[in-house]
Order: sequence, then structure tokens, then C-alpha cells
Amino acid sequence: MARMGRRSGLRTRAFVLAALPLLCMVVSIAAVWLFVARTQFASVQNEYSERVDALAAITLRGLVDAETGFRGYAATGERFFLGPYLTAEREVPLRTAELRDVVANDPPQAARARLLDQLARERLDAFAHGVAKLDAGRRAEVLAELKTGSSKTDMDRVRSVVAQIQTGEQAVRARRSAALNADWVTFRWLIAVIALASTGVSLIVAYLLVRWVVDRLKLLEAKTRRYSGGRAFGERLGGDDEIAQLDRAFHDMADVLHERDRELRRYSLLADTTRDAMLFVDRETTAILDANQAARDLYGYSLDELVGMHMWDLRTPDQDEEIASLFDAADRGGALVEAVALRKSGSSFAVEITARTAELDGRSVVLEVVRDITERRRASETLLRALDQAVAASQFKSQFVATMSHEIRTPMSAVIGMTELLLTTDLGPTERKYAEMIHESAETLLRIINDILDFSKMEAGKLELEQVTFALAPVVEGVVELLGTGAKSDDVTLLTYIAPEVPKLLHGDPSRLRQVLFNVVGNAVKFTGRGSVVVLVERVEERGGTVVLRFEVRDSGIGMSPEVLASLFQPFQQGDSSTTRKFGGTGLGLSIAKRIVELMSGEIGAISEPGIGTIVTFTAAFGARSLIAPAPHVQQSLEGVRMLVIDDDAAVREMLVRYAASWGITASVAGDADAGFELLRAAAAHGRPYDIAMIDYVLPGMNGLELGRKVRNDPRLSATKLLMITAFDTVVRRELAEQWGFVGFVAKPIRQSPIHDAIVGALHSASPPVPPEGPAVSVPARVLPAPSSARRLLVVDDNTITRSLAERQLATLGYDVSTASDGAEAVRRAAAERFDAILMDCSMPQMDGFAATRAIREAERATGGHVTIIAMTANALDRDRDRCIAAGMDDYLAKPIRLDRLRTTLAHWLPATEPVP
Repeated sequence: MARMGRRSGLRTRAFVLAALPLLCMVVSIAAVWLFVARTQFASVQNEYSERVDALAAITLRGLVDAETGFRGYAATGERFFLGPYLTAEREVPLRTAELRDVVANDPPQAARARLLDQLARERLDAFAHGVAKLDAGRRAEVLAELKTGSSKTDMDRVRSVVAQIQTGEQAVRARRSAALNADWVTFRWLIAVIALASTGVSLIVAYLLVRWVVDRLKLLEAKTRRYSGGRAFGERLGGDDEIAQLDRAFHDMADVLHERDRELRRYSLLADTTRDAMLFVDRETTAILDANQAARDLYGYSLDELVGMHMWDLRTPDQDEEIASLFDAADRGGALVEAVALRKSGSSFAVEITARTAELDGRSVVLEVVRDITERRRASETLLRALDQAVAASQFKSQFVATMSHEIRTPMSAVIGMTELLLTTDLGPTERKYAEMIHESAETLLRIINDILDFSKMEAGKLELEQVTFALAPVVEGVVELLGTGAKSDDVTLLTYIAPEVPKLLHGDPSRLRQVLFNVVGNAVKFTGRGSVVVLVERVEERGGTVVLRFEVRDSGIGMSPEVLASLFQPFQQGDSSTTRKFGGTGLGLSIAKRIVELMSGEIGAISEPGIGTIVTFTAAFGARSLIAPAPHVQQSLEGVRMLVIDDDAAVREMLVRYAASWGITASVAGDADAGFELLRAAAAHGRPYDIAMIDYVLPGMNGLELGRKVRNDPRLSATKLLMITAFDTVVRRELAEQWGFVGFVAKPIRQSPIHDAIVGALHSASPPVPPEGPAVSVPARVLPAPSSARRLLVVDDNTITRSLAERQLATLGYDVSTASDGAEAVRRAAAERFDAILMDCSMPQMDGFAATRAIREAERATGGHVTIIAMTANALDRDRDRCIAAGMDDYLAKPIRLDRLRTTLAHWLPATEPVP
């Protein structure tokens, strides 16, 4: 065995000796592989470089061919000369785009590629303008321009840029070739050095191996002689060879003799130096067998006093059962309990005890580790007090935010209402501008207050969703309609499309969904100065009674950089500081929207490109109450209808066509008045005239009114009904449209229900008369009739300003108004006087609006009467509306109360004598 071990040790070291040359060979192979890899990489790079040369040359050749074809067309007037130009117009932008992609990682070449792309487009644009002039009969002008030599100068610039690109690539290839040659020289030297090094290292290792074996044998001999003289062996020999194994065998014999003494000294030292008290207790008698120094210090006894004492001597008298259960748990593998211990002085203190049973010298012993937790208990109590204070502070903060929100909302509602009233009066231009600025600023401040309140709820984890059944379309279209009013002045078109498969009724929180849409769509409108904002709703999946919807808001606004996009849904983020100054806002809206979407089991995200626009998408899960398709009679009534959409906005055309297809309508489109008129005439000539023509008011060249008159004056088109599309639904424009032959009116933003109703109404309408000749005549605005004083109303609110505002608003609408300052007074007035309606604030001292309403309804049981009671409250959730209805109120107005909303609500409940139509 010994001979095998020696052969094994020698064999191992011989293997090491042989492995060194092999290692050098591996290094050589790696060097060869690296050189080959660099050569292949250089070859690939040369292919890219040659591709750059080829693309530049193709671009130049295309422009030269385009110019040649253009000159041929200019000289002869024959259009077949334009073949090379048309090819270049299609191919050159593709080649320059490909060139820019290839050199994107080379900044100098990338700059030249962009310049070449720009020059090429300029040349193609110049050719296009020239062709247009030739087509317009301005040949002499084109020939004169060619003689100026400007075209040659431009082409020389192109050739110069192409030459620079090709020269740059040639320089890169030259540098790459030089680097490859240098690598070849280095590679040859490296191989030579490796060969020499492997030979030298092998000789050195062989010498060291022989020397190492001899030295270790001499050392082992010396250690053996020292041990035979009664001295220690000293340090062990390192390694795992045969000599080291022999050395370890001698050491093991000496170590066994001293092992128990060393362990005893080590554990004794450990027990005496630890900060925790350690007690060895007899399991049967509970007598203490031993204790460390920490136990003596903790309990105040000496070791002699502790040994022999029983465990209950160190506990309060009421803990006998706890000691027994502690020992039982120690037998089962260990226990951790808290108890109260006694010192020698009689004082008590809290401890934490870890116990475990073990066998020691044939006896069952319980090892207890005792830790004083007095400071921890004190710290825990302090922490609990701090937590109570934090909870109280949080409650105070929530109460403060709610109180301040209410206190700020009340005067802000008054400011909004008063400025609304002020704007109905006869103001000069400057005064009207000031009033509009005040009204807009108050609206902005009110939105900020709402954001802060929602963010505070979100921080406190109190943002909750209600669950009610609601119709989706009014929520989506209501948001777009509201935001569309502000977007008209910015020349922004708002569109909505709700896919046919989306359920009509959902179960969820319409108020929070409306809030998310308002924030997302509002942002899109705010950052879109000109263009369109499209809101799409599609069904993603349906599982059980739950449907997941996908909402997409697409705008053509200023877009966002990747840096801004990364922090878009974080609180207080709104692009950079310049964007904040330009567009305003708290930066809370989208972070609140994100939290609401997450509560709806959805996700929100965005993609954007600066200067192109942004697409924000979010999903949300709802309970589905109706998963059926539209009613059959709707599809049958529009099936086979042929419609033409004439609008210069591609987004509007696309949306109207999608809606038409969902109703079974066959729709065609035209982008201007002339094209639309030709399509109408062509359809009539083929005996299949369009049933409906939807015409935008603002069209290039000829506006919608003029096109409508042109259509109505053509007898062949008399069967086609005309609908006007416009962003300004004014009385004047509506009456002008009717005057010039339109039978219906569709106001932007584009919404599903109004479009459908307008189409159905147009199909069932009588043919309009032929419009009069001559230009359109402006129709004067209608004058509001004198207010009616036949209705008496009672306004109940504890805030003087709010009462005054409501009183003035109602007076403006022509009502006879009385006021009450609290619910108790309202109950008395309602019992003593006759009112047609009562506007009741919900939050009032002494008796709030809910209690007052219940009291009035209770009194009406005896009289049999019923007065209309309309709630006025700052809370706008659907569950707040339900609470009002449950209390006996008839309707609900959210503060700030808008004049239009007030007029509409009162007209609904008091229809016989509506004061102002």
C-alpha cells in the first residue's frame, strides 16, 4: 500500500511536470484561435465597409439618373424620360435610410450619411417641383433654372459627400489592415516566447520536484527525532502526498491524548465570557449543577450558592407550571419562552430563556441560556408609543387634508360659480378675458386639490373602489365630450371607438374609471397642440363573469424622451422643468391613475417618440353584466346602407368607417370636397347613389356648407342625405347647415351614440329643399326669453358664499329663490311654505342634509305631497349619489355647481316651465 501511495504521489507530480508543456500548447492554440477570430471580424467589417461604399455609389447613381431623366423630360416633354426619376424617387430614400442604419455606430460617417440623405431629399424635392412646373406648362421657367447651373452645384455637393464617405471607409479599411498585420507579427513572437517558456519551465519544475521530495523527507526525520525526545511535533506538513499522510498519522496519535483537555478549557472559557447566563440543571430534580460567570452576575449569587439551588428559587412563586412546561418543551427539541426572574436582592426582571435537554455523563441535563430583556421590553414599549403617535399623526393629517380640502373647495366653488355668472353678463373684451382667466385658474386649482386629496388617500392605503353596474359608453364618451370643449381652440380632434364585442354594461367603479380616463386623455389633449387624440376600447379576454378591457389613448402631440417616459407614472413627474412651466400641473394625475388601474387588476404603460406622439394603454377588469352583441333591430335598420365620409382628417375617416362597419354600413371615404363630389356623382351615375354623405365643415379648398349646396343643387344627388361634421356645435352653424340642405348634425368629438342616432335620423328624414343661391347668410344668435318666476326654490347651505352663489345662479335662470342656513331651518321652511324644489347641501352643522331630507319625507307621508330635493355635495362618487337617493333625495349635483348642469337638472325635474332653454 505504501509503495502504491508513493507511486501515486510521484505520478501526480510527474503529471504536473507533463501538464506544463500541454498548458503552453493550449495557450498557443488559444492565441491561434484569437488571431483567426480577429481576422474573421476584420473580414466582416470590410464587408460592411464595402456595403457603405456601394450604398453611397447607388445613391449618387440614382440621383444622376434622376437628373438625366428630368432634363430629358424638360427638353422633350416626353414623360417616358421620367422613368429613372421615378425609380430614384422610390429607391434613393430607401438606400440612404439603409446607409444611415449601417453607419449608425460611426459618428463621423453617420453625420455624412445624414447629410447625404438630406441632400438627396432636397434634389428629389427639386426634381418633383420641376416636374410639377413642367406639368403646369412652365417649361421655359424650368429650362431657365437649369441653365443657371444650380443643379450642377447641388450634385457636386452630393458627389463630395459620397466621396467623403468612400474615402472614410477606405481609411478605416487601411487602418484595419495595418492592425491585422501588427497582430500577425505579435502572434509570431508570442508563439516563439511560449515555446521557449514551456521548455524552461519544465526544466525548473523537474529540479524543484526532486528538491521538494528530499527536503520533506529530511523534515519528517527531524520531527520524529524531536518527538522521541519528549517535545511536540510542531506544525503539520502541508499537502496530501504520502509524506504528509505519514506526518498526519503521528500528529493524530498526539492529538487524541490532549483533545479532551483542550475541549474542556475551550468551552469553559466560552461559557465564562458570553454575556448570556448559562445554567446546567438536573432534569429530574431541577437542581442547578453549574453556572457561568454571567449567571452569577445576573442573579447576584456566587457559584457555591447557585449550585444546589432549584430553578423555582430563581423564579417568582406563580411560575411553577411554566417551569414544568419549559422542561417538557426542552425534551421535545428546544424551547424559547419569556419569564420573570428573581435576583438575590429580591428584585424581579424580564428574561428570555432558551432550553434544551442533553445527556451528560449518563445524566439528563437541561441547558438554559438566560438573557435579560429589560431594555428590549422598554424599547418595545417606546416603539409602541411612537407607533400610536404616528397613527394619531396620520389620522390628524388625513383629517387636516379633508378639512382643508372642504374649506378650500367651498370658496373655490364660489369663485367658479361667480365667474361663470360674470361671463353671462355684458363684458368688454378685456374684462371678459380677465374673467375667463380667473375661471380657468380656479378650475385648475380645484383639479390640484382633487389630486392632492386622492394622493393623500393613496398614501394612507384608503383608496377604495366601489362596485356598481354602469354603462361604459357614457363614461368614455362623457370624458371625451368634456375635454373636447377645451380642445377645440387648439385645433385638436377627439375621437372614440368602442369595439362591438365590448359589453354594454359593466360592474365596477365608473367614477374611478372616469378619473383615469380624464387624467390620461387630459394629458394627451394638453400636450397635443394640433392633430388628434383617439380613445380606443377593446376586449382583451373574458373569464367567467369577468371581462378584461384594454383602453388605448393615442395622440399626435409632442411626444416624450425615454428619460421622461421612464418616470411618467411616478408622483410629481411631468417631463423636465421647462415642460412643467409650459404646461403646468402637479404631476400627480398619472401616478394616481396607475394606482387606480392596479386596484382594477390592470396594468398601465406608454410608448412615445418625441415629435411623433404618445400611446398610453391600460387594462382593467370588470364584472360583465351584458356580453351580447348590439340589438338585432339596430343591425337590420342599417344593413346595406351606403355612406360616404368626406373629411380631411384621416383619423376621423378611419373611426367613422370602423363604426359604420360595426353597424353593417358600407362606407367609402374622401379627403377633400372635390374628391367627395366626384365619388357622389360616380355612384349616382352607376345607379347606386350613396344613402348618406357625412361632410366635415372645414375642408381644404371648399368648405362643407359650399359642398352641401353643390350637392343639393345637383338633381342626380337628391336621394343622398347630408350630415355635417364639425368641432363647433353652435346654433348659428346648425341653422346654416339646415338652411343649405343638411338634415343632421354630428358634433366632434366623434362618439358612437350621436353618430348612430344622426344616421338613423337622416335616413328617416324628409328630403330638404334646394338651398338658395348666393353666399351663406349668417343667422343671428337666438335671444333668450324672459325668465319665468312661476317656480319657487329653497337653497339650503351653511356657507354664506355658497348660498349667495346658488341664489344668483338660480335668479339668472329665472327662479324665485329663498335660502336656509341649516337642515333644521329647511325642515321648518318646507313645512310652512310651498317650494317646487329644494337644493340641499349634505354637510351642515346641527342637522345635515340627509337628516333634513328624511325629516321632510316623513312629514310628507301625512300630507301626501312630494317636493323635489336635489343634493349639493363636494363628493362625486356614485356611492355618494346612492346615499343621497337612499335618504330620499331625487337627484344629485356635485360641487362646484355649473350653470349648464344646474339648468339641465332643473329642466328635468321642473319641465313644464323651464326658465331658460
